[in-house]
Amino acid sequence: MSLIPGSACEEVHGDGEKERLDGWSRNFNSETSPTLQQLDDEIAAMEGSEGDRWELFVSILHRVAKYNEPGFDRENERLHTLTQVSTYWLDTIFSFPIFWYQLAQYHPPSFREAVLKRNRVGLLNIDCVLAQNHCGPAYFPLLDFMRTVAPLSERWKMLGFEGDLTDEMSELLQRPAPNLEGLLISSWANSTASRYFHLGEGTNIKYLDIDNLALVPWNSTRLRGLRGLQIQHLAGVVPSLAELHAMLASSPELWWIQLSNWSPRGDGACLSDASHQSNWTPIYLPYLTTI
Repeated sequence: MSLIPGSACEEVHGDGEKERLDGWSRNFNSETSPTLQQLDDEIAAMEGSEGDRWELFVSILHRVAKYNEPGFDRENERLHTLTQVSTYWLDTIFSFPIFWYQLAQYHPPSFREAVLKRNRVGLLNIDCVLAQNHCGPAYFPLLDFMRTVAPLSERWKMLGFEGDLTDEMSELLQRPAPNLEGLLISSWANSTASRYFHLGEGTNIKYLDIDNLALVPWNSTRLRGLRGLQIQHLAGVVPSLAELHAMLASSPELWWIQLSNWSPRGDGACLSDASHQSNWTPIYLPYLTTI
């Protein structure tokens, strides 16, 4: 990220940050955003079943609405385009809460209001990230957005954040979220130790992507069954070898892993203390494609 001195406009994301944000969406939505070939296969399978045509249509339309093109993060524009096809499509999208799952700071306020109106009880993907063309201060728009969505924390399915992790922001992000499956946080703080993030009780985290952030505790049972794991620029309390082994060994469907730029506190004893153990069991990751 680069800030333009003497200008009221901040360049929020550089090329590297843009790729990271695009990766967030693709990694977390890999299961729910199929390729075109997967869509064809799904449609063929449904056509051969005895399900009624209405359910088939809604299912197809829902998958099309959730299909993510690389670098495309404007769900509001995609839904608007689909509603323009016909009144039948419009009525369908407006009638089903499943189409209204993405609540993002970079969306227009009117679209955020529509999401909350049309999806009153369902799970939500929370994306506290500024628009790439955002001009002006970066922190307060993010803070205002998090103050709005924090009371909905029990409905969070995915939480994405990139920005200055102040005390207030950290408290808002750590609201109880028992249904959270994706945690994607990049802290801009320049300090000698990463901030702590306390994981409460809840369902297992499937996608963990954190930058300059330390989870507490690293041995949480929620860090079992991971499918995507990325931990970067970690300073201070890093996972021990035993904790890292437990994460990986209990995540047989893991397909993406990246661990980089770790700076253990002290002499790194937390990583070396267990290295002499000879009873480590092999880790089998049959779906791993990226490491």
